[in-house]
Amino acid sequence: MKTLPEDLREAFFSEEVTNVIIKTAKNYGLHVDQYGILGGEVYGIIFGLSHPKDFIINLTNRLGVEKEIAKKIAEDINLQIFQKIRLSLKKIHNITDEAQKALAKPPEIHENKVAQHIKPDEIKMAPKPLPAPPKKEEATQREPRVKELKPLEIRPVPQPIKIGPEPKINYESSAPSTQKEPNMNKTGEEETKEKIFNVMPKITDMETIRQQTEKKEAIKKAEEKRREVKMPTLPKPPTPPASVPHKEDPYREEF
Repeated sequence: MKTLPEDLREAFFSEEVTNVIIKTAKNYGLHVDQYGILGGEVYGIIFGLSHPKDFIINLTNRLGVEKEIAKKIAEDINLQIFQKIRLSLKKIHNITDEAQKALAKPPEIHENKVAQHIKPDEIKMAPKPLPAPPKKEEATQREPRVKELKPLEIRPVPQPIKIGPEPKINYESSAPSTQKEPNMNKTGEEETKEKIFNVMPKITDMETIRQQTEKKEAIKKAEEKRREVKMPTLPKPPTPPASVPHKEDPYREEF
């Protein structure tokens, strides 16, 4: 502890560093148990126990967060804590400016050296694109040439076309026949069943016949009952009394 630089010892006992650690943990939704893990990683770098280049990897593994979130946490800690003690951290971790440049700068690739290792046989010329075929000119409509008349040349005059009456069309013959062609693949038993089925009356026809028969029987029975019932005989009118022959009264005086 005594060998540490003064600014690192002040950072270790600083209340400001503790508040920055707690605030950063809250901003990224860490649990209370993870506050101590984050503080241990920060103080480990201050004491020289862990290297700054492993800070993001250690946060990802120990906090169980994604690499992007660990990177943002490391950036906040670096700006608020490590930047103030940057020079002392370089001393205890033996970080030089050349080492930082080597880490930050990507390796250069010299084109000349790469070209020297390539043999001339391996260099293949890119095939040239084939020339585009010439566009076909649109065929222009040529006017038919009129044959020149030779002297004393007589051309035959075309005869007029005779238009006769329209031919009669036999619609009966052209109409499609409704007769079904016999199926040659049917067996004799199937043809027999089909003939019996065609001869038998349909169900609707049988129902109509049955209704008509019942109606006729009902009419016949009603007619028979009507005949059995006798008509009531009307009473005979009273017979008039027998006419009495008129007799002259002998005692009647004549006027």
